[in-house]
Amino acid sequence: MKASIFVVAGSGFSVLGALQFLTSFWIVLHSQLLYCNMFDWLGRISPKTKILFFASLLIFLPSAFLSYLGLQSVNEKIENLRAHYKSTVGLVRDKMELELLRIEDGVRTFILKSQPQSEATNDVQKWLRDLQSANVFLDCPFVVNERGGILSTMLSKGWTSATPVVSPRSSAAARLFQSAEEAELTKQDLTEAIRQYQGSLEATPFAEDRALLYSRIGRCDFKLRRFQEGISEYRQILSLKDERLLIGSLPASVVALSQIADGYQALGDSLNCGRRTFELYQFLVRFPWDIESGEYLYYLRKAHDAMFFLTKDYPQKGESADRERGILDQAEALILFAEKLVPKIRSDPEFSARPDLQPQHLFISSNRVPHQAGFLKPPAVLQQMGVVALGYRFRPAYLTAELLPGIFKSAGLEPNIAVAVLDERDSVLYAQDGLPPVHRLAADSFSELLPSWKVVLFDRQGRSEERLVGSERTLYLSLFVGIVLVMAVGIFLTVRAAAHEVEVSQLKAEFVSNVSHELKTPLALIRMFGETLESGLVVNEAARKEFYGIIRKESERLTHLIDNVLDFSKMDAGGKEYHREEADVVEVVRNTVEAYMFHIRDMGFVVERRYPDEPLIVRFDTDAISQATLNLLSNATKYSDERKVIRIWVGRDVGFATVSVEDEGVGIPKEALGKIFEKFYRVHDRKTKETRGTGIGLTLTKHIVEAHGGTIEVESEVGKGSTFTMRIPLAGKD
Repeated sequence: MKASIFVVAGSGFSVLGALQFLTSFWIVLHSQLLYCNMFDWLGRISPKTKILFFASLLIFLPSAFLSYLGLQSVNEKIENLRAHYKSTVGLVRDKMELELLRIEDGVRTFILKSQPQSEATNDVQKWLRDLQSANVFLDCPFVVNERGGILSTMLSKGWTSATPVVSPRSSAAARLFQSAEEAELTKQDLTEAIRQYQGSLEATPFAEDRALLYSRIGRCDFKLRRFQEGISEYRQILSLKDERLLIGSLPASVVALSQIADGYQALGDSLNCGRRTFELYQFLVRFPWDIESGEYLYYLRKAHDAMFFLTKDYPQKGESADRERGILDQAEALILFAEKLVPKIRSDPEFSARPDLQPQHLFISSNRVPHQAGFLKPPAVLQQMGVVALGYRFRPAYLTAELLPGIFKSAGLEPNIAVAVLDERDSVLYAQDGLPPVHRLAADSFSELLPSWKVVLFDRQGRSEERLVGSERTLYLSLFVGIVLVMAVGIFLTVRAAAHEVEVSQLKAEFVSNVSHELKTPLALIRMFGETLESGLVVNEAARKEFYGIIRKESERLTHLIDNVLDFSKMDAGGKEYHREEADVVEVVRNTVEAYMFHIRDMGFVVERRYPDEPLIVRFDTDAISQATLNLLSNATKYSDERKVIRIWVGRDVGFATVSVEDEGVGIPKEALGKIFEKFYRVHDRKTKETRGTGIGLTLTKHIVEAHGGTIEVESEVGKGSTFTMRIPLAGKD
């Protein structure tokens, strides 16, 4: 009977039976091998470990089996609920998209009924403002011209190009202007330059020439520290009362107001400085110019910061402040559109082939605010004005505060279900009735209109699918996970504590060994040369001086090593203090390098040094910065192979003094760059194993630099070398 059943089953399901047989055979064979290996392993472990192992099995296996049975009993209910919620969220999403398409038709209707009066910038901007007023859902409407320039309601980026005013139009004035510039910039004869500029001023009737010449005379007065005379010259520019005048590529009024404010600041007149700064701020807000070069945004932020610092009545609210926020918001949007959207419009052949007024959509992400943008090909009337595209972004506040609530109320959802809309970071943009979407029952993304947003269904009481079908799954899962977690956490904590103790012990032992070796080297040299001198064998005075110099320099090196250890101990205990005073960081670095030069050259290194001619005054602890520099030099010598070249340079960088040490050594792996400033850390490679070190030099250097308000940066590539740069604030910098 059994044999006949086997034959029938084998003839009906031969392939399936063969697969099942092979699978069973493999499982049995594999189990036997594991069984043998397990007994071998159990024979080698300690009795305590065996007890722990079998106890874990006795707890884990029954718990897993019971949990599995419980979870299987509710899976079918959960899958049915998920399918239902998935279809519901799809219906809600489709309803929202249809409504968005309906309101977007208002843009096309407006464009068909209204066009700019002319292609003049002011007329196009007025038309864009009317478009925004007529369609409350959109924000920052803009147009793109054939050159890729963008124009919005308040700003432009690359829309037009103005010719910079760098020389007078009058030929007679231009000749004198050229001589005056030569006297000012080449010969440094400022008095003669002023005389020549004044002669050029008398020779020209043009307002733009006079504005340029007044600015040059004022600049010379400022260089001569005749600030009152310079302020008077810059006031002459304001007396011309023409906002269209340029000096270079900047509005003449901006140059004049900015320089007048700087002049009053140099005179210590903070009241007048604040007033002129406020005038500059109001001018910038009222008369923005093209942001392509970045000069407008630079002056606006500079005026904003200076006014906030100098005046206590800075307008945080009001028309000017609101307009400034609008300008900065549009500037960020235009920069982003120019980078992400304009290249797509200009290079995409599908866009050129699309019918007029058929919108496309694009999600553009920035560091601060995401943008849901729409753009379309304009009608022929606008194309004749040089407009190749019209774009806009959806206003999230309108969508979430006005549009979405009405759509959700009409969706006919179940009483216990609510809807939310999330952005690309899963942050809540809108939640029905203000309820947080604790557990998502279903989610679906929008298509082209709002590609980064998604619709989420959730239970009003925050219940998940598991809680909706009952508490069985939660109970079984919690039981199983709880047991596993308790065991895992216990094992993890035990292993981590043991590993930490071993690591600390190894680090301390390695630190003591390395410090001992580092101290022995200079001590051995001091003893050797001291005994040689004491023996009287060296009679040559030059040789004696050389030996004394070696002893002194090795003593300094020994002192440096000991100072490193002592300072690290104080730093680790939080008791390290620095004695700051104003000094020339160039001189301190130069003296430090020269003191270490014997040791460097004795090791066969070529040292390239570059120092600025002028002093860099910094308020700092000279000994500490010298010690930090020595630490970087010491690392450069230790971790160099055949290319023994060290470059040291000191410079200035936007209010900071920079000290850089570059080598052509082994370099640092990328994965170790974030750890090299940790105490006792040393890169695990061949060169590090061959080279002794304490592992505290870079830690101490970083602490010193940061204690002075600075930063330390590292650039490195394996096999090519490393560059460490310390940036320390110059004296007087906040």
